[in-house]
Amino acid sequence: MGQIDEAKVKRLRTEVPHSTDANDLPADYKSHFAPHSEEGACLYCGEAHTFTWGIAHGAGHCYKCGWPARLYHFTKGDDGAEKRTVLLLQYHPSEIILPGEKRADEEAA
Repeated sequence: MGQIDEAKVKRLRTEVPHSTDANDLPADYKSHFAPHSEEGACLYCGEAHTFTWGIAHGAGHCYKCGWPARLYHFTKGDDGAEKRTVLLLQYHPSEIILPGEKRADEEAA
């Protein structure tokens, strides 16, 4: 990600709801993402249709500001078979680790 405004990320953490989109995705999985934008607007910079692929399969980011997103979602169905859902979801601001912060799993340890 390019230059980030830490205060803006902290503000977005409280303002942006967690995703409830794509009912076929598990709730605990969706909780890592912000709601889908029909306009395709980046939740950080506001620019529309800026998704570009990254190096990880299914993942990318906003080409203007670098905010991370995922287009392909791989989950297991009730029958245990892998499912692929195609839906552009940007990561929720609570998933962004700012300088000096620790991941939740590091804090618990």
